[in-house]
Amino acid sequence: IRSGSYPKEMSSTRRGNRPSKRDVIVIDDDDSAEQRAAKTAKIEEPEPVQQLIELQQKLKESEESHEKLTRIAGVHLTNEEQLKKRVEVLEKLIDSKEGIVGGSKKEQELEKRLNDLTKQLEEER
Repeated sequence: IRSGSYPKEMSSTRRGNRPSKRDVIVIDDDDSAEQRAAKTAKIEEPEPVQQLIELQQKLKESEESHEKLTRIAGVHLTNEEQLKKRVEVLEKLIDSKEGIVGGSKKEQELEKRLNDLTKQLEEER
């Protein structure tokens, strides 16, 4: 037995536009008590809520990875100080690279001179 209201078209209204409430008996021959119990037992947390939580987690992970990648790439410069720091770091890297290249040139020159001196020493013996 369920208590409810008939639609406005089906009920007579004595108190204005408000429909009168009547008891409605619903007889379902299709479902047994066991089937109804099984249906109610199957009701779990709705899928959209779980999917929403998963999507929020994925979004958070992708935002974090995006921030990390932009920091690595140097794209995410929010103020002038960060830009100046990056320029200083790049200048130091260029200087150290030039130092390494220059060091290797000096090394080649020293090897050449050592070979020349070794030849002179052998000739004098």
